[in-house]
Amino acid sequence: MRRSTHTFTYLAMTHVAIVVIALGVAVIADRPSALVIGAPSMVILAAAAFGGRLTAPGVVVAVDRPRALEGDEILVRVSLHSPTNGPLVDVELQPHSSLDHIGSLRSLAGIRAHAGSEVDFRVTVEAWGVVPVGFVSVRVRDRFGVVAITSWYRVVTPLRVHIHEELARHLVEPDRFRRLVGSHTSAERADGCEIADVRPYRPGDRLQALNWRISARNDEPWVTLRHPDRSTTVVLVLDASQRLGLHSADGLRRSVRAMLGLARMHIDAQDPVAMLLVGDGARWIPPEVGRMHLHRMTDALLDLSTPRWSDGLEPAAEAWRRLPGNSIVAAVSPLVDVRFVDVLTSLRARGHAVQVIEPTTHWPDHAVAVRGRREFEPEMSWRIYSLGHQAVRARLSAAGAIVIPWAEDQPIESALAALRMARRAQRFSVTP
Repeated sequence: MRRSTHTFTYLAMTHVAIVVIALGVAVIADRPSALVIGAPSMVILAAAAFGGRLTAPGVVVAVDRPRALEGDEILVRVSLHSPTNGPLVDVELQPHSSLDHIGSLRSLAGIRAHAGSEVDFRVTVEAWGVVPVGFVSVRVRDRFGVVAITSWYRVVTPLRVHIHEELARHLVEPDRFRRLVGSHTSAERADGCEIADVRPYRPGDRLQALNWRISARNDEPWVTLRHPDRSTTVVLVLDASQRLGLHSADGLRRSVRAMLGLARMHIDAQDPVAMLLVGDGARWIPPEVGRMHLHRMTDALLDLSTPRWSDGLEPAAEAWRRLPGNSIVAAVSPLVDVRFVDVLTSLRARGHAVQVIEPTTHWPDHAVAVRGRREFEPEMSWRIYSLGHQAVRARLSAAGAIVIPWAEDQPIESALAALRMARRAQRFSVTP
């Protein structure tokens, strides 16, 4: 994208002022010799007006790589080319607010015919998501420095800045399994790695299952029973409308990190992973396996940083009906949006095992709650928020969902450990 403007430089204004002063002195003071002072400026202005046409050089802006991690250094290269020799060109990079520059953002470059010139700028990416690079302005003057052409070029290719995901070491425990080999330990007893029980030998048992120590102790053959390793369909649900924390994107950033960690762990475990992004609408990513599917989910999460991610979303009620049966739902949400709570309740009513990780945050000291025309102080604001939040948790618990808080200073692994304990307690009908 290019936009150009033709302007007169400050040097041109200076020459015009000199000519006007010389003419004024010659006319008012009746001293024609004063025109000698303005003669050089007149010649320069006439040469600039009737000289060759000033043309802007060709510009190509390229970024060394389209993807990066938070904190990486990016090289922005501006290539200039022209069929003729040109004067000095002033090149300036105007980066996006989420980019921090390294060194100067302005440089002078000379252009040689058919050789071209290159100017490099270095920036660092600080924010995750789809980040625009910004604009490059190229300013070229004529040989007299009187006329200038300034062109602005927008870098069309955005940067996809990946976030540092939360390190998850354990999987989310499901209720039911598929009859396919995976990495989850099923409650059934069949071929597997983890020992479940021992019993006396029965006709038809495999000889490889004989437990020689117990058989020698009881003077009769005993076999070892094991838990089979199964796979399950995991549906990751993210509340994409959350904006909590001291900064508006803090809560969403934590949730995206958690989602990426969970998605990577289950993809490595050969589990089909689906993703449901819920905001003003819903975006459904069907369950698949493999690294390419992980990249698709990562790109979908990065798109949440753009204001246009919600274009073309379908109603949430239409999206959650596509969930496969007997799938486990792992949601990450602060449980502030009532629409998202309705989605979780509907999923639980359809028989899915719903487990919610709730990122908790601290309210700033200056937070003030407004209800109607009344304002409440921070302490009262927190009480109002807590009471409403307790009602939401009670509603989800009554529906059979598990809600585990996740504090800001805790890793995601602590929330997963609490989730496993609550799941096992629910399985054996024990209050955790």
